[in-house]
Amino acid sequence: MLEGLGKTTIVHEEDLTAHFRWANRFFRRQRPIEASCTHCDPFRQGGLLEISVPSLRCRHDAEGGCIMCNYGVGIMPQSQAELESQFDACLKAMGPELDLLLLCTNGSFLDEQSVALEIQESLLRTAQNSAAATIIIETHLDTLSPEKLRRIRQLIPSKAIILEAGLESADPWVQENCYLKSVPPDVLEQTIKAAKRLDMMFQLNVILGAPFLTAQDQAKDAERSIRWALDRGALAALFPMNIKPYTLLEYAHKKGLYAPISHWAVPLLLSRFSPDSLGRIDLAWYGNREIQYDTPGVSTIFPQDCPVCREPLQKFYRAYAQAEDGTQRYRLVQDVLQNSGHLCGCMGKAQRTEKGEERSSYMRRIQTALADALAEDKIILPIRDIDRHRD
Repeated sequence: MLEGLGKTTIVHEEDLTAHFRWANRFFRRQRPIEASCTHCDPFRQGGLLEISVPSLRCRHDAEGGCIMCNYGVGIMPQSQAELESQFDACLKAMGPELDLLLLCTNGSFLDEQSVALEIQESLLRTAQNSAAATIIIETHLDTLSPEKLRRIRQLIPSKAIILEAGLESADPWVQENCYLKSVPPDVLEQTIKAAKRLDMMFQLNVILGAPFLTAQDQAKDAERSIRWALDRGALAALFPMNIKPYTLLEYAHKKGLYAPISHWAVPLLLSRFSPDSLGRIDLAWYGNREIQYDTPGVSTIFPQDCPVCREPLQKFYRAYAQAEDGTQRYRLVQDVLQNSGHLCGCMGKAQRTEKGEERSSYMRRIQTALADALAEDKIILPIRDIDRHRD
């Protein structure tokens, strides 16, 4: 249960979480149509080509899940023939440097509500015939049935396949209460095993910067979640938290209830891992990309740095992403901490994390303050009324 600020307030956690999901839907309804969700949108980094296939929106986005996510909302997609033509054009523009081909959308690529089955299968066949040695498919755990796994291997019989899924945290309590998300670790573990039997790998996305946790607990949760993934034979992708427009997380930030993480928190976290482990931990969305809106004042808030350390950190990120192995990544981590960490006071601030308050107590205090702010702005019911109006 969650105790509010008043003497008479006792609220069930699931009731408050349901209301946060409703508030998340409220903020997302303000979004304009995002241009990148209306056509095949490519992103290139070295030998990686990511092609985002257009769709209306993520079903979990529509349900108010994922407090931090905003990959946009689109319009009814073009015809299959037009999408196939756009997809082919993206591959052709990449040329012979193509090594990794990532298929995604603003939902889950293997969700038929996001990408029609016939389009999924057509694009997977094209991926099989491309120059890429490895095909990465970004999707949600709930789209990966045993039948779907077998069908993917049938469509891509001769290439390495990586299934990329958003774990965020391996702790179900953190998933539900901090991220408004549910990816049951036991189900995920069984799916990883089923994929291995078909010679497919997993890459699990982990976030550094869980809402409602102290900076110390954010780092602990991210470290534990990465180790959970690596221990089960999966790769990991570390996502430093971005505060995206039209999300409940952005609202919490505006109300002073969520602070951006420090960019230095990333190499400090990576320094806890061995060279072998770092070879299996990628970085993503570290300030190298964002969804841009034409509305003035609407933009993504990235992790924090200062004019002095910004370029050394961005240079570190770029070098880490292009490194050939974990040993090289380990040296890059040590170098940026030892040779650039003294340039300003930012790394020292990142190291002086909040300590002392028990995790659930801290979370409940911040969540209660967020619920009070939403009630004051007439977005959800006051806390004292939530227990009597369960969704």
